[in-house]
Amino acid sequence: MQDELESLPTQSQLTLFSLLQLEAEGKTPCKRSDIYERYQLVANLIDTDIVSNRTIHDRISQLRLKGFIKHDERNDGIHGGSYYLYSLDIRQEIVENALQQSNARVSDLFEA
Repeated sequence: MQDELESLPTQSQLTLFSLLQLEAEGKTPCKRSDIYERYQLVANLIDTDIVSNRTIHDRISQLRLKGFIKHDERNDGIHGGSYYLYSLDIRQEIVENALQQSNARVSDLFEA
C-alpha cells in the first residue's frame, strides 16, 4: 500500500494531502468542495499548477476506487439534494509516511 501511495501522480498526492490535513483538523467527513479549497492552498504552497475542480473530482474517485478514501452519501431532501462526504479510509500515519517518502515537492509540505 505504501508503494502505491508513493507512486501516485503529484495531483493525486496533493489531493490526498489536502484530505489528510482536513482529517487532522477534525474537519472530516467533508464535501468535495472543502477538499478542493484546501487543495488550492497546498498547490500554491509548492508553486504547482492548480487543476480544475472536475480534475480533483476525478482524482478523488480514483483514490476512492483504490481504497484510500471512503465516502458516505447524504440526502438533505428535495431542496438540499444528495451529496457525498469524504474521509480517509486508511490510517493517517500510513498516508503521512508515504507522502513524506514520495515526491520532494509534496514532502516539503510537511515542513511548511
